[in-house]
Amino acid sequence: MFTSSLRTNLRFSEGLPNVFPAGSGVRIMSYGPFRGLRGTIHTIFSPEPQEPLCFYFVAIEGAQLKEPVWFEYDELELICAPLVALPASEYSLG
Repeated sequence: MFTSSLRTNLRFSEGLPNVFPAGSGVRIMSYGPFRGLRGTIHTIFSPEPQEPLCFYFVAIEGAQLKEPVWFEYDELELICAPLVALPASEYSLG
């Protein structure tokens, strides 16, 4: 079942091209101490809602830093999108 914050994040990211939804698994591609590490997107921020420029708040796996870190849109590579279960009323088999 959807939570309201997950619905908001999905609805927000659907309007922008190539924006990864919250909950997606990503690999950090930027040159820096986190390069090559994996993480999970917690929050998406876009200063201009119609522009593809956005920032991701990512919880990094295997880093000593326990707080999520902000990354620019071109510093991440999508590994896997979150699995979302649709309510039965939103699809049909016939």
